[in-house]
Amino acid sequence: MRINEYTGRYEEFDPRMKIFFSPTIAYCNYGDVYMKSARLNGKWYRFALQLRVQPGTYSIGQETVGARSQIDPYMSNSEIEWYTSELHTHVVTGVLIQKISDM
Repeated sequence: MRINEYTGRYEEFDPRMKIFFSPTIAYCNYGDVYMKSARLNGKWYRFALQLRVQPGTYSIGQETVGARSQIDPYMSNSEIEWYTSELHTHVVTGVLIQKISDM
């Protein structure tokens, strides 16, 4: 059990059975937690998937990466991590690519 900082309620929270996503790329790109780096043709990149998620099929909660300061200037850390255990409610609509190095 944990207190959801967004709703202020207790919730059963088992991260092993959930799909996680965020409305902000800043959270996805935070440290090396969710976006891993990959080398391709001598250059380093980071990748993220862009999703469309069916309204009403996900929950909103606080960050779980141990951030000590606000991650995104446009939204609170208490609402930055979204999750669902439902299947067939999200569709990949794009691949976001960030070039991080030429070495």
